[in-house]
Amino acid sequence: MQKAYISKKSIRALIVYFVTSALAGCSIATSDSTQLVEYNLGFGSDKPIHALELTLANAKNTLHSSGGGYSGGSTWDPNNPQSLPKAGGFHVLAGKQFIPKTAHARWFSYQNQKFYEADLSFAPTLTMLFKDYQHAFGKNTHEPTIIFGFGANGEIQAVLKVSCSYQYECGKNERAEKIATANGRATSGDAKAFLAITKQLIREKTLKPITGIED
Repeated sequence: MQKAYISKKSIRALIVYFVTSALAGCSIATSDSTQLVEYNLGFGSDKPIHALELTLANAKNTLHSSGGGYSGGSTWDPNNPQSLPKAGGFHVLAGKQFIPKTAHARWFSYQNQKFYEADLSFAPTLTMLFKDYQHAFGKNTHEPTIIFGFGANGEIQAVLKVSCSYQYECGKNERAEKIATANGRATSGDAKAFLAITKQLIREKTLKPITGIED
């Protein structure tokens, strides 16, 4: 029997489809106009994962996002306290948003073919940190970003990051601080939905061969 082969172009198309479909489902429910700030969401990982959902919440408000879809990994090391997640994808939020107190996330790990979910509680100092970061570099301050790092073995971290928008004035300066961390729990899901991408990642040697999955 002839083996089917998916080209890199096809695999990118699959990934774009997943991400686009997921982001289309983003929704925000809010009932409180106080403590609103501008920020965006960033997503990254240590190894290839697929973020499926992310929900931010406080006592009165919720914000639902896809979590960024596919992430191919980075130099972030979840086991190193000094290492912080790096964003490979972003979700730009329109207008001011509430300051979250908790987050719920769900993602799929290509490395071990497992689904994870986790609940995070943000640092009590987050409100003051936002106020500080809003003007960290004066008029050249980018909107802060909450970056979520999804670990292939269930780790998850959140970092608040801000940078200078005009390098001529302040160089490549940036500030970042970890605001939440947790260990996810394995949960149910259909790994077959990600089989085609898994096989392609193995062919490209992005992933090591996985027992039970043949090329």
